[in-house]
Amino acid sequence: MSIPFDAYHKWLGIPPDQQPAHHYRLLGIGLFESDADVIEAAANQRTAYLQELAAGEHVELTQKLLNEISRARRCLINPEQRQAYDAQLRRSIAPVAKEDAGQDTAAAEINKTPALLVGVSIAASIVLIVVLIVVLSRGDDQGGNAGEFGVLRLRWEINERQGGVLEVDGENITLPSEKEIKVTLKKQPRFRHRIVMQRAGFKTIELERVVTPDDRTIFQPNWQKQKP
Repeated sequence: MSIPFDAYHKWLGIPPDQQPAHHYRLLGIGLFESDADVIEAAANQRTAYLQELAAGEHVELTQKLLNEISRARRCLINPEQRQAYDAQLRRSIAPVAKEDAGQDTAAAEINKTPALLVGVSIAASIVLIVVLIVVLSRGDDQGGNAGEFGVLRLRWEINERQGGVLEVDGENITLPSEKEIKVTLKKQPRFRHRIVMQRAGFKTIELERVVTPDDRTIFQPNWQKQKP
């Protein structure tokens, strides 16, 4: 009998006794981290790494984790959503903290206890899920099209664009004069998009890229000259 592939453990270093992982563990940052730059950097690193694995045999798992990373980032980057999430998380881990009299706070207890949600009742878990769904739903409503569109970001040097061609999902994109190219994407299954880049004297770049609604990763083409 084959052992199920544990993507959380293999790819994100989250062992089974720390699953299901809360947002902070999922992003690999400290518990109750509030610095927006730290949260953004961690989410971007996780996203970029998982996108490299998107073409492998575990496509569905890759997309599942990308969606979870996206939700975690969206929640923690919003002060109001993070406050509500932290409050619920503190209540959930309180029973665990009480078991160790040597810990001063629930946060210190959690940092030493791998199994974050061990001892939490089924009722508390259900409440947590319901609260998160409500909070995140409100975040999507406030974000307008954030839940429906992603943005492909390209760093294509301006002096290299002369005669260049950019196609995204079969649509020709006019190259702008700005340094960074931003292409608003129409939502595709699994957020996967086909990108074609052409430049005179260089090999055509063709690739598929997973772009989630909150992805802020910047792609820079690696041009290779054509042989004479």
